[in-house]
Amino acid sequence: MKRAVAAVLLPLVSAQLVWPSEWDEIEAVYTMMAGLNRRGFLDAVSPCGFGTNIQGRQNSAEWIRTAFHDMATHDAAAGTGGVDASIFFELDRAENAGSAFNNTFGFFSGFYNTRASASDLIALGVITSTARCGGSVIPFRAGRKDANQAGPAGVPEPQTDLETTLATFNKAGFSEQDMIAMVACGHSLGGVHSVDFPDIVEIPADPENDTSVPFQTDNQRFHNGIVTEFLANTTKNPLVVAANDTVNSDKRIFESDGRKTMQKLAEGDNFQSMCADIFERMINTVPSDVQLTDVIVPYDVKPTISQLSLNDEGNIVFKGDIRLRSTGGIRDPADISVNLVYTDRNGGCNKTSIPTRRVTFRGGQTTGLYDETFYTWEFDAVIDGKRGISKFLVYETIISENKTIIHDNQATGGYPVQDTLLYQLDQSCMGAYQDGRFPLTIAAAVREEEVPGALKLNVVHEVPRQGVIVPELKAELIDFKAGERKNGWLMYRAEASVADTVKFDILSDKDNIAVHFQGTGPLGGC
Repeated sequence: MKRAVAAVLLPLVSAQLVWPSEWDEIEAVYTMMAGLNRRGFLDAVSPCGFGTNIQGRQNSAEWIRTAFHDMATHDAAAGTGGVDASIFFELDRAENAGSAFNNTFGFFSGFYNTRASASDLIALGVITSTARCGGSVIPFRAGRKDANQAGPAGVPEPQTDLETTLATFNKAGFSEQDMIAMVACGHSLGGVHSVDFPDIVEIPADPENDTSVPFQTDNQRFHNGIVTEFLANTTKNPLVVAANDTVNSDKRIFESDGRKTMQKLAEGDNFQSMCADIFERMINTVPSDVQLTDVIVPYDVKPTISQLSLNDEGNIVFKGDIRLRSTGGIRDPADISVNLVYTDRNGGCNKTSIPTRRVTFRGGQTTGLYDETFYTWEFDAVIDGKRGISKFLVYETIISENKTIIHDNQATGGYPVQDTLLYQLDQSCMGAYQDGRFPLTIAAAVREEEVPGALKLNVVHEVPRQGVIVPELKAELIDFKAGERKNGWLMYRAEASVADTVKFDILSDKDNIAVHFQGTGPLGGC
């Protein structure tokens, strides 16, 4: 194998995930906002004032409101509640008036699956809204778990007295200053809807006239106008100047400490830093049995294997791509070549590297929050079926310097590949829709010398829930049936019936032999 003269290992970056990780999906949603292989989570808040062309709606404000209402009834002493998506089941309460929550989850449902909980999406929504609207960086941690029932009532309403409101914040683990900051930061976007609160905005209730009166003059960007306008007595915030002082909750909150916190927030940099801090603490308020991850940061090098399957000759088709981070010009994609060097299943190093080619579609570039950029290189190889593959290294060569950097998956020795059990993508299919279902056939291949005692298809169905816009995820285990023997492999097939596209796993009775988190999207027809 030819390579450059110099070869060095990149230093371990402890904050990065080790691949593959159960958090790879949420990392992709978080980082791949636009461009190549985009997930599009940013779409609903671009621009900041976007509301899907529906009168009165501002998605960015609704995403933040959803997080607050979900979190607000946390009991810090008992370790219950917080950001757990229990808001799903609480929309019939007066304290959760309006369509903001169903609007929010209507969009989030397209990203919701076994690897991206609704509550993690709620947290990511706050981060994305704030970033898109010009706010400061908020670190993202994953690992939130979704509740399966309603939590206690008690989210403060416009008419709630100050003592009760402060007690609610204190119970959730927040101080008086925290309360003021959270309300001021949260109300820098959005406004009060006439349909939901006609007495506050003094517009008669009319389903056809969903006027939203903004909290600050310019609610199309994240800034401290809500604070400066309040202190200058020029505010038009409906929760400060309503004719009925009983519903002026923002006024009571903002004045509760003699305006000391509002004076701090009046300075622009203070506002941004205090808002980032309080929003981070808000989304990280979770039940005590939830352990959040370390801060999720984008992979510097992230592989994706799109196909690992047996061909008709008994060899292994190995396809995928390598995504390299280029934020801040740390890499020049035009000056890089990428190759893989793999180890066979018996530990032998293959002397022939697997070449890649830089993707040209959409310039090969993906963009994320905070000006993150990435470029992608594709590979498509055939590996000797008997020798197989157990792991690979990524060789990144800087052409102009004739220097090669070896990426070894955070000093773990390489990127692991399991080749005992293969998902046969080309032999799997989804049939024509009939009687409300799609027939699904999933094929697999297992090495004869390592055939597990049982092989099961784990299909995750999305089951509608009465009154809840996000479906329940229910797993169904289906036995595979063994078929023909082929070139030292035993072929398997499982049949299922699904209502829509689904995610699935192929599981064996050996923990380390499985194919996880596949989707029916790429399947052809039966």
